[in-house]
Amino acid sequence: GILLTIFATGFWSFFISTLLIGIANGTVEAACNPLVASLYPENKTTKLNHFHLWFPGGIFLGTLLVHFYNKAGIGGFAGLSAWQIQVAVMLIPTLIYGYMFSKLKFPVTERVAAGVSTGEMYRSLLSPLFLFMIICMFGTAITELFTGQWIDVLLRNVTSNAILVLTLTTGVMVIGRGLAEPVVHRFSPQGVLLISAIVATIGLYMLGNSTGNTLFVGALVFGIGVCYFWPTMIGFVAE
Repeated sequence: GILLTIFATGFWSFFISTLLIGIANGTVEAACNPLVASLYPENKTTKLNHFHLWFPGGIFLGTLLVHFYNKAGIGGFAGLSAWQIQVAVMLIPTLIYGYMFSKLKFPVTERVAAGVSTGEMYRSLLSPLFLFMIICMFGTAITELFTGQWIDVLLRNVTSNAILVLTLTTGVMVIGRGLAEPVVHRFSPQGVLLISAIVATIGLYMLGNSTGNTLFVGALVFGIGVCYFWPTMIGFVAE
């Protein structure tokens, strides 16, 4: 997906490269979320927050890299343009992770360890609480991922540093998820989710009604709001 993005020549090659990266991201989530829950059965929500720390962490580092690369006025080289070089940087952690994973042995999932059949697992998906959480998960995904992916486009007309708004938001998420344990234990997963929804709403309102440096205050509030959303929701379902 990364290579196809770098060497894309038009809409369909970009479409396929994005599709492949989406499948890769989805596969990582599908494998690693139950893996984390299996490794830490007594502390799932906290450890899922720690695991998902590096989703915003990667964006935080990536946006800084892009910002300073562009500010330095560095062009392309080796026949690649500047944006192609920036995308190619993602190959470095990808190859490192691939090598690390190839050396590891993974435990069976919690379901397998507990002797729960595949059919029983699928039947549990029909429980009212699980169906309700699926609907909530759509809202969580839209709130965090949609806003993050479009923030440069949405705020380009009101600030010259829209990419740094994303840097601030993801930086707050990294710190918050790293300090998740006392928060989750103090408020419980469902309490954290309720507070997150309220604070994220306030942050979105501020982002939509601010200009200039005030945007960064909105980004700070929004980052606090979405910080625990995704991993805490997965942890709640796992528990």
